[in-house]
Amino acid sequence: MPDMTLSEQLIQFSRQLDFSDIPADALANAKLHVLDTIGICLAASQDDTAQAVKRAMARIGTHPESSIIGGTGKFSAAAAALINSSAAHGPDFDDTHQGSVIHISSVVVPASLAVAESVGASGRDFLTAVVSGYETTTRLGMAAPGIFHMRGYHATSLVGIFGAVLIAGKLSGLDAGVQCNALGIAGSQASGILECLNAKSSLKQIQPGWAAYSGIIASILAQEGVTGPNTVFEGRYGFFNSFLPEGNYDLKKAVANLGTTWEVNDIAYKLYPCCHHTQAFLDCVKEIREANPFSLDDIDEIACVISPMQAELLCHPREDRYEPKTAYTAKFSLPYVVSVMLHRGKVGLREFSDETIKDDSILKLARRLKFTESDDTGYPGSFPGWVRIKLKDARTFEHRMAANRGAQANPASEAEIVGKFEDNASIALPREKVHQLRALVMDIEHVPDVRALAACTSI
Repeated sequence: MPDMTLSEQLIQFSRQLDFSDIPADALANAKLHVLDTIGICLAASQDDTAQAVKRAMARIGTHPESSIIGGTGKFSAAAAALINSSAAHGPDFDDTHQGSVIHISSVVVPASLAVAESVGASGRDFLTAVVSGYETTTRLGMAAPGIFHMRGYHATSLVGIFGAVLIAGKLSGLDAGVQCNALGIAGSQASGILECLNAKSSLKQIQPGWAAYSGIIASILAQEGVTGPNTVFEGRYGFFNSFLPEGNYDLKKAVANLGTTWEVNDIAYKLYPCCHHTQAFLDCVKEIREANPFSLDDIDEIACVISPMQAELLCHPREDRYEPKTAYTAKFSLPYVVSVMLHRGKVGLREFSDETIKDDSILKLARRLKFTESDDTGYPGSFPGWVRIKLKDARTFEHRMAANRGAQANPASEAEIVGKFEDNASIALPREKVHQLRALVMDIEHVPDVRALAACTSI
């Protein structure tokens, strides 16, 4: 195996992975992440960006083979993956793998479902492909955790494409040579820059979709005879040297403990529909608020301790973060979400309405938040939170969390995740169909044809 290229090692793992190889806890977690992702897709299926992507794909014209979650009609597998993936990431309610800092399910689940439906795969094979996608994609991100982001790249989009290639290859039964070419092709399609966080842009919402779409396209190109470099990852002008020319990556981590340590177990759920970096801060504020009765008028100061990289994302530029101009940029504003939690005791989809983000009382309190940057927070590796609230009578309440609720180190219950799914899915589907869909996902390994699941997601 050491003489094999990284592409060849990842392909070998993916092709050889059998359902029976996967531990029970990894399978159980994979099913819950599939359920969570489908619920988010349903909640966001009618959002403006998801609908714009759907209209664009309809204009291009595609072969009808895969379903749109929360929609009608069918598109090509690649187009369906793009549409569904964009919906999965759109509300920023999707999970995050902690070690790689990527929104893994928003790429893996839509890509797997689209290809599985197009080939008529069984639920068992679908779930195996999902786990394969999780294990390979996360490790590529773990080779440079957080470093892509520091360079201005959206790691989810950048490495997600390779996972989509491996998923498509596994479900389509492609030989190793074709898959190696597809990974090589994908290296020239990998993209995603964080300028998409600009207040006037909706692009970040669809970047995981580009990864899912482009990975499937790369697989199709390879099937038709297009060839790509087998040294796409480690080559002199390969993926890692091109995007991280300083050499601050470790390719050994991309295959470390592959097949023995299951990264699907380290994917953190979100309980609030906003950036994952805000989650533990919101947990801290909620804990302080519930344990210590005080009024908003009593507050003298709100202080957060945050890592420099998280601060760059959540606190800068100040004019956008302290007074967000759009509902989407509010999801990346630490001052805004902390203020909302203090005001309402919850942060849900309704807390990002156009009306709420213009609420003077929320914005006034948000402007009082101060932050201190520290390298001693525990990030990267987890998504920590650290909040102090000082009252005018000099009382001070402080709460610190090493990981947000929903992470492996601070787990949410299965009932909480199922409840989140039911709330999200009920936005698009009647309750009876929501329960039917939940039952299908939770027993997916016994579903003979995944098209039954796909059909249940349509309206």
